[in-house]
Amino acid sequence: MDLARLLAIVPPEPPDDFSAFWRSRYASALKVAPQPKIQATGQMLAGHAVYDLSYASTDGVQIGGWLLVAGPGSSNNRGRQSFRPHHRRWRVELGALLPRM
Repeated sequence: MDLARLLAIVPPEPPDDFSAFWRSRYASALKVAPQPKIQATGQMLAGHAVYDLSYASTDGVQIGGWLLVAGPGSSNNRGRQSFRPHHRRWRVELGALLPRM
């Protein structure tokens, strides 16, 4: 799915009792062992090492994204890290999602 089609998706209406809904989701999330997994991609982006990151969420869903870690070649080497979420089915090219550094 390209970015234009993804952005054209209309979000659902919020639940009637928004607060209770999110309290329930939060309570469910606290019961999940996230089991984070980090794997090097071998890619560098503007002096940052790029890693795939995933973890378990509620209802058996895996959340995924990229973790960027400033490397020795980065002009911004202060130990900064960045997490960029993605959904495996809608994953697009890494460079299209990340701001210029």
